[in-house]
Amino acid sequence: MRNWDRHDRVTALAALCWTPINCRVQLHFQLLNHNATAEDFVEFLQMLHQQLQRKLIIVWDRLGAHRKAARAFRTLKIPWAKFEWLPPYCPELNPVEHVWSTTKWGRLCNWPAEDIYDLAGGVHEDFDAQAASEDLLRSHFRSAGLVLNCLRRRQ
Repeated sequence: MRNWDRHDRVTALAALCWTPINCRVQLHFQLLNHNATAEDFVEFLQMLHQQLQRKLIIVWDRLGAHRKAARAFRTLKIPWAKFEWLPPYCPELNPVEHVWSTTKWGRLCNWPAEDIYDLAGGVHEDFDAQAASEDLLRSHFRSAGLVLNCLRRRQ
């Protein structure tokens, strides 16, 4: 098996979005070629807000870059973003962690990518496949022990 530069990286930012009014679950993601910074999270949330056109309640773990990004939003007094925090050291309560697990231990497990571009393409394809399955996205919330109550019944 050919070896490629171990210093290359693919970093994924992802958000599982739930809308209680129409009871929809969506996966939004972005791939980066560097370690994510607070600025990357700020830009990701701004892009997400533009796409969804509504206020966001962001539930985050206590990653340093998450805390720094939340401080930036508070400093700028951005009215459409409210932050809530998961308890420390509880990744099992974070439904996005289940997205990562599904990717790492699912189709990409034991898959030898040819290079970093092949790896990024595989991750992108897997996230697209997850995004296309609302049942799978709902299972990520169930795996985290979260119940999604809807204001309207699904048709």
